Amino acid sequence: MRKIKVATLLCIGGIQMVLGQSNFNLGFEEYRNDHLEKAISLFTKSIDAKEKVIDSYLYRGMSYLYQENAVDSKKDFDKAFEIDSSYAKVYVFYGRYYSATSQYRKALESYNVAIKKTPKDYILYSERAGAESMLDLFNEALKDADIGVKHLPNEYNAYLNRGYVRMRMDKYTEAIADFNKSLSIKKSQKGYGNRGTAYALLKKYDLALKDFNKALEYNPNDPLILYYQGEVFLSIGEKKKACSNFLRSKQLGNTMIDDVIQKAKCNE
Repeated sequence: MRKIKVATLLCIGGIQMVLGQSNFNLGFEEYRNDHLEKAISLFTKSIDAKEKVIDSYLYRGMSYLYQENAVDSKKDFDKAFEIDSSYAKVYVFYGRYYSATSQYRKALESYNVAIKKTPKDYILYSERAGAESMLDLFNEALKDADIGVKHLPNEYNAYLNRGYVRMRMDKYTEAIADFNKSLSIKKSQKGYGNRGTAYALLKKYDLALKDFNKALEYNPNDPLILYYQGEVFLSIGEKKKACSNFLRSKQLGNTMIDDVIQKAKCNE
């Protein structure tokens, strides 16, 4: 297998409330539970009611981003910046936006500002590590990732991010140890997907396929997981399954794999 470059209600008297909760708080609960459409609706109501406006824009923007609607996401983040360009959380969300859209230099710049403003928000060091690793700044990335784990030993994302950095550094066994720890704290699609990728790079294909199957239970239409799974199928000689994955991945937006499809002779 060739090396993969790895590239998160009760209505009373017409007023929505749950024991006095605001639209923003209700929206945040829906956001935390991945009910993104409901979250967006509630954050919009919060904005219209001029209630926690800047945070409502930020979390609505993040909800759009999780829906892969980068255009509306960026509009909301820009609106939050327009309201208060000194608010640290604006730069946090810009960092997440730029990381998700592969603009890693801008992500790094945003995280630098956010950390300068809130140096004890240790999850930001962990998130910055991801952007640094994509820029091949591995020493800086590992240092940041270690800070995240040291200060947040019970945070699954801290181990997930350090494992990602280690995988980018070709330290697959160490990466798997971090993914194991992350998954022991909280099961997640990224945990299974990243561990599956590390197993695949170690040519432990059975374990890789098990993890990819677990990851696809969260989202059966994840184009990257389908692609990585397809690479494993191809490596073990299951061309039909591999081609099915590659073609499905391309259909779902992974348009940079025409050479893979051609090399696998999926159209023959």
